[in-house]
Amino acid sequence: SSGINAEYGLASASLVLCTLTTLARGLMVLSQDGLIFGCLSCIGECSKVPVAATVTAAAITIVFTIAFSYEILIHLVSGGALLTFAAVCYTLIIISYTKSKEFVDESSGLIRNEVVVNEEQASSS
Repeated sequence: SSGINAEYGLASASLVLCTLTTLARGLMVLSQDGLIFGCLSCIGECSKVPVAATVTAAAITIVFTIAFSYEILIHLVSGGALLTFAAVCYTLIIISYTKSKEFVDESSGLIRNEVVVNEEQASSS
């Protein structure tokens, strides 16, 4: 019985650490893109880690760990991985069938992409 509990503890610890690093970086990128609160993109100067995003990810992980059983958490992580894989595949398909042109935005100096529609495609649809 103690061996099983130790395995659950080790698996839970690794699940929490993986979730913290990936979720914190994901929150940071979403925040930098302006999709969620801007404060989550603040990066610590000495550690170069998104501190607010890591604390938020830790709070979310703790709530999920307390609220759900271990088996349900495994299914949630597996489902999340499958959804992420499907989203990446879908995005790659969309990108491969669209043509884009890169240009430098004069006002911000950032590289922008612009979708180019062929006149042949526009006339056929």
